[in-house]
Formats: sequence, C-alpha cells, structure tokens
Amino acid sequence: MMTTFDALADPMRRRILDLLRERPRLVGELADLLSISQPGISKHLRVLREVGLVRVRQDAQRRWYELRPEPLAEVDAWLESYRHLWDQRFHRLDDHLQELQEKEKRLENTMRTVNSKDGTAIAFDQSGIGPALILVAGATATRVAEAALSAHLAPYFTVFAYDRRGRGDSGDTAPYAVEREVEDIEALINEAGGSAFVFGHSSGAVLALEAARLLKSKIEKLAIYEPPFIIDDSRPPVPQDYVAHLNELIAAGRRGEAVEYFMTDAMLVPAEMVAQMRNTPMWPQIEAVAHTIPYDGAIMGDTMSGNPSTLRKWASVTVPTLVMVGGASHAFFHNGTQTLVDILPHAQYRTLKDQDHGPADEVLTPVLVEFFKG
Repeated sequence: MMTTFDALADPMRRRILDLLRERPRLVGELADLLSISQPGISKHLRVLREVGLVRVRQDAQRRWYELRPEPLAEVDAWLESYRHLWDQRFHRLDDHLQELQEKEKRLENTMRTVNSKDGTAIAFDQSGIGPALILVAGATATRVAEAALSAHLAPYFTVFAYDRRGRGDSGDTAPYAVEREVEDIEALINEAGGSAFVFGHSSGAVLALEAARLLKSKIEKLAIYEPPFIIDDSRPPVPQDYVAHLNELIAAGRRGEAVEYFMTDAMLVPAEMVAQMRNTPMWPQIEAVAHTIPYDGAIMGDTMSGNPSTLRKWASVTVPTLVMVGGASHAFFHNGTQTLVDILPHAQYRTLKDQDHGPADEVLTPVLVEFFKG
C-alpha cells in the first residue's frame, strides 16, 4: 500500500499540492496550470486521495479538489529528527557567507577578464604559481565561492577561478548554448598558455567533461567531483519538462520560484528547508543568478533521466580523468560516477571518506595535487 512518503516522491504530485495549498481547484484548471492532460492529473489526484492528502468536494456538476494537510504531520514528525542538522548547517552557512563577503572585497581589485569566442567577457581571478588549473563551478556558484579552494591550491598551481557566463562579473550573450560555455573554458586555457588541468564540481563536472570531449588535447588532465547523473532508480529522475519549466518561470520574472523548483525537484531539498533558506542572506544571491539554472539543466541534458546509456557520449574522452565521490553522499552519486568510470577509457575512481556533495577543501586539495602532479 502506498504511503504519504511514496506519494510525495513524485515531483508532479508535489506541484499539485503546491497549487492546492493556495486554494481548491478543478481538474481542468490543474491540467492547464501544469501543462499535462486531464487524465494524467486525475491519476495523480487519485493517488493523493488514497493517502489522504487530497479530498474532493462536489459542487453541482463540478468536483473541487482540496488539500488535506493532516497526513503531512507524519512527514513533519519524521523531519523533526533532522531539523537540528539544518540549524547547524544554517549557522555554518552564515559564517561561510561572511567569509565570502570578505573575500569578495579582497578580490575586487584582482579581477581580470578574457573574451570568449562570441565576444562575451569572462571574469576570472588568477592566483598561485605552477601549472595552470581551471576550476569549473556547479549551478549558481560564482568565482567568489571558489576562493577558499583556490587558496589551498595556489601553492601548487596557477589557479583560474572564473564566473561562468551570466554570473558575477561575466557577461551573457544570447542565445545560450552549452558550446559557448566550452568556448569560455577554451578562452581561459588560451589565456593560461594553451593547455591546462581542469577540475569541475557537480554540474560543472559535466561541463568540464564536455570540454574534454570537444577540446581534446588542450586539457592535460581532468578531475571531476560528483557529476549528478541519475542512471537508475536510486533517486527519482528530474521532470521531463524541467528546463522548459525553469525557462517559463524566469521569463515570467518568478526567479524565486525558479530557485525553489530547482532545489525541490532537482536537488530534492525538503520544501520546509527551502522555506527557511528564503529568509537567509544567501537567497538574494541565488535569485540573482537564477536565469543561469536552466543553463546547467541544458548541460545535464538527459543524463538525469535514469538511463545509463546517456553517459556513453563521453566514451571518446581519452584524457586521464579522476572521478571522485563523497563517502557520505547519496547512493545515486556513487552509481552515476561508477557508471561513468566504466565508460571512460582512462579513468581513476576515488571515494573521499566522510565527505558529501560539498567536500572540505583540506580533504580535496591533496587528492587533486596527487592526481595532477603525479
């Protein structure tokens, strides 16, 4: 028998509940708002009714569907045991944001720019001495977020931390294409002397992989940490209309909703935690780059659909590659990275003990130094 948790695992059902939270609605209205068929909506409503999350009210010939919040108490009780972990992370987040603001002030006078192939100005900070290493950040991150890792790596490399297009101090030229972001990396490599090491994190890891596929000899070695591939049923896939829906929200000026959709439906952050995040200093910073979240969706393509064959496009990447995963990370990260290692012809696999999707700089740095300089 399906439970409340089973029902809430489906992103479309969560979107239905979000709409019913505002007011009761008819099936046709829900179908129009969510751009799926009425039979499809009815199927989801039937599941939500079975677990008691939705009730129906007959009004003449119309059937109004209403949210019934009582079963959510079960979810709330389960989340209660985790709230202290969130509070601890928010305290650490506040400290981290203060550090980033201080670093941003120090970096204001060190920023340089390089023009990409289409003329877009790409902002970057350069630090350290040694072989060139380019850091490719994941969704919503700017070069400021890379400052701490850059400082750890600077004794060993000439580190290039840059703002991906559309973020921070970099430009953004329409129309967007993943190939333009690869050209941005190429411009940085050319600035570094024509070849470089590259490290990518999360969706930035997938962008780095694509750069290795298209730029070939310009990337000497590649290291990636937890590309968020979904290759099986160890976690739900992202909605099929994920990127399209993000673009719709951005076009409508609903940047906050776009960020929330990204976090709940792609990152699977509990809605309660997202609600708390809206009240933190980080939220306006994420909203400021919300228009670039669909860029990362385009980079991921269909690799978050649950199909392992979508990773085979990178079988042609022959550069030595280090694929890393955190020992404390969700199973889907382990499954996706292992599948990638099996596909890449010259890959090493490394699990960083006790680390999650945000590895500690002091843990990550020696691993990167050993790989790149070994």
